[in-house]
Amino acid sequence: MKPLTLGIVGATGVVGQTALDILGDENLDFPVKAVRAFASPASVGKRLSWGTKSVVVEATEAEALAQCDAVLFASESDISRRFIPGLVERGILCVDKSSAFRDDPSVPLVVPEVNGKLLGKELMQGKPLVANPNCCTTPLVMVLDVIRKNYGLKRVIVSTYQSVSGAGKPGLEVLEEEARQFFTAQDLSVKPSRAFPKSIAFNVMPFVAKILPNGDTDEESKIIFETRKIL
Repeated sequence: MKPLTLGIVGATGVVGQTALDILGDENLDFPVKAVRAFASPASVGKRLSWGTKSVVVEATEAEALAQCDAVLFASESDISRRFIPGLVERGILCVDKSSAFRDDPSVPLVVPEVNGKLLGKELMQGKPLVANPNCCTTPLVMVLDVIRKNYGLKRVIVSTYQSVSGAGKPGLEVLEEEARQFFTAQDLSVKPSRAFPKSIAFNVMPFVAKILPNGDTDEESKIIFETRKIL
């Protein structure tokens, strides 16, 4: 495979910066020629670390994205819906971390350890788009796949306990601020924040999803659908 120019949309977020860290690993066995970081206008011009190098954040624009060989979308669903169709038409591989295309039957929903065989040459010959599942679905299907192959599956009952990172960078920042406040002033008053309706440090919120007409929550619905699609 020839060295690639990779674009990361949402590069200033938690997932985007993690991707930059991984791609900057000198021992990474992947042909990366260059990395381009894209984010909102407020972040344009910022420098982000990419291994021993750095990259300057660019505005998320169609023509700039089209100069990449492949693009990772680590941003909101509306951004994916806005830019991915045009890039796919040009034959540019897109990997989408959002929920925008997860329920599209023509788009593979991939966890490499389970159904990585879908990432073959046929992908690039058709629609070069791969969706990633919900963060809870990924470890779940990795376990269930092994059980299914060895013993079979009849029914699965799941309880999830999700980290504040699910709320993105603002969630992590609020947790850090509240934890620091507690250890310095022993103050952990219950108050809303820009990320959560209550204080989150040393706390558990028993309900973090929307109720659907059928009585399920949207989080439950996502996990059920995605698990079935992948397995």
